[in-house]
Amino acid sequence: MKFHQQNLGRLTQDRSDSLRAILVYGPDAGHVEETATEIARSAVENLSDPFSVVLLTDNEIRQDAALLFDAATAMSLTQGKRLIRVRDASDGLAQRFQDIAELPRVDALTVVEAGALEPRSKLRQLFETSDVFGAIACYGDDGPGLAAFVRRTLGELDVILDPESLEYLVENLGGDRRHTRSELEKLALFLGAGCTATLENVQQSIGDSGLLAMEDIAYAAADGDAAALEASLHRASATGESPVRVVRVAIGHFQRLHQAALALEAGVEPESAIGSLRPPIFRNRRARFESQLYGWQVWRLEAALDRLFEAEFRCKSTGIPDQAVCAQSLIGVCLFRASNRTKGRIGFD
Repeated sequence: MKFHQQNLGRLTQDRSDSLRAILVYGPDAGHVEETATEIARSAVENLSDPFSVVLLTDNEIRQDAALLFDAATAMSLTQGKRLIRVRDASDGLAQRFQDIAELPRVDALTVVEAGALEPRSKLRQLFETSDVFGAIACYGDDGPGLAAFVRRTLGELDVILDPESLEYLVENLGGDRRHTRSELEKLALFLGAGCTATLENVQQSIGDSGLLAMEDIAYAAADGDAAALEASLHRASATGESPVRVVRVAIGHFQRLHQAALALEAGVEPESAIGSLRPPIFRNRRARFESQLYGWQVWRLEAALDRLFEAEFRCKSTGIPDQAVCAQSLIGVCLFRASNRTKGRIGFD
């Protein structure tokens, strides 16, 4: 039988007694482990009880053909349900589980953990089509699912989120449930129970401070603020940031300005043009981004991008010090903006 994450309650609260084994698989190892553990806890109270829980690996079962069969058919030494946990399972175990499916009676529940399995995987096909087995996939958290997980986890840790903090967390976490949970627990420890997470302290706790510093460089260049640009470049240099990475972050920023400017030129409202950008512009930078949008003509953005792409190439392929190439190109872009300041209109040519 095939289950989805929204049906997890059916596997933990209303699971049929006829279900003998559940395969939990997917590329997100942390999500797989967390889901498998939740299902396992619904079967036995103490996962460390050696009389109720048997731990096996793919390699152990391969080396001993009778190991899984014996574990599944063994009599319980207590009155409760028995649990078998199999980790790192692969297609090589498909026949072993087929033997379990054909048994007339099995009192133990087997929870199987595996990595990413293709639709043609023998193990996955067996668990999805068998009446006595179940399969549930675990993929990286993103979008609404990630937002719900962040809210739920921090709620359990007694931390309140404001909208900007949630937006930042969704943008910067996900992909690995174990890492996401670890970062959220670190944030809760950083703030303390009962506190409200703001964008500033979320960035302090989990943010990539190097990336934030490089975004400051890109924004200063797009503002035409030479003094702020010089200070930001100095900070990046002092912390050892790669000049190539600095240029690439600036390229990404100007590409988003260019995308939004083209949308405006096509008649799209500024709010919609900015709101459609991915990754999104955070609220605390939105007004600044919109101001930059009003200060750059499309052709000037294209010229700035040409200069930045050339700088990226020169950083990687010439003998000129890359720090000098990076600074020179960004200062040139900054001065280009400063020479074209406009107020209250989009200056398309």
